[in-house]
Amino acid sequence: MKNTHLTLCVIIAALAFNFTTCENSMDTLNSNAFEWMDNWNNMSDHEKHAAMIQHFTGLIQINPDDSNAYVSRGDAYLSNYDFDLAIADYNEAIRISPADDDNYLGRGMINFAKGDYDRALMDYNEAIRLNPKSSIAYYSRAHLYNLKGHYDLWQADLEIAERLLYESEILRYTRAMEVKSNAAYLYDGRGITYHIIGEYDLAIADYTEAMRIDPEEDYYYHNRGEAYVSKGDYNRAIEDFSEALRRGYNCFGRTYYFRGLSYHNIGEYDLAEADFAKAEELGYKWREIHENI
Repeated sequence: MKNTHLTLCVIIAALAFNFTTCENSMDTLNSNAFEWMDNWNNMSDHEKHAAMIQHFTGLIQINPDDSNAYVSRGDAYLSNYDFDLAIADYNEAIRISPADDDNYLGRGMINFAKGDYDRALMDYNEAIRLNPKSSIAYYSRAHLYNLKGHYDLWQADLEIAERLLYESEILRYTRAMEVKSNAAYLYDGRGITYHIIGEYDLAIADYTEAMRIDPEEDYYYHNRGEAYVSKGDYNRAIEDFSEALRRGYNCFGRTYYFRGLSYHNIGEYDLAEADFAKAEELGYKWREIHENI
């Protein structure tokens, strides 16, 4: 759960330490990383698990307050389906670092795998209390609620998790803009994400900035047009779709469909039908995709 994949942990550890494999295994591993990898690939699963557990046990002996070592050994136990030993190590990690939400999330996942859903729920709740921005904790709890038949709670957690993921994506775009302030595609990407979560004005602002930076790009007009549709500003949407079409962009008929939808919503039914027909001609099967316009 924590510290990425176990194999990566062990590879990094092997570069720092020469350790021996378990009983009936190979000779002492060579310090050369490539030779070590060959040796590792020839190990049985049992030998790999034993080697990982041996290594992390050594780290715990060196520093008994290393919560990460307990987590890593717990993950190694989990990969061998030793649920009780895995939980015991996560208990120690929580004792050492009680404010680390990842530790509760990890233990919750182990309890879930073990079938102890009540304890898993308590751990997910605590992980969310400690870190309300943890999308994976909400996803995990949503999955548990779904299994327990609490569908309203499942839907609520799922929506929160998805929004947190999109907010994280927005932050990623914003940080990238600090490095590349004139990258139009970053504004377009953030605009799409804002659009998905219903922040239409912010989406429109980002599409507009993308157009300012790169006025030759045609699909920015289409994207802003869709944001105007979502906002209910159909006249501006029609202007943007028309400009995208004038520039030769139609998104396999999607642009015609959304302009037709905009015409439909302002009562221009003949224009709407003409655009819907053109959309179908270009391959956009709007009658199948959107049964009710």
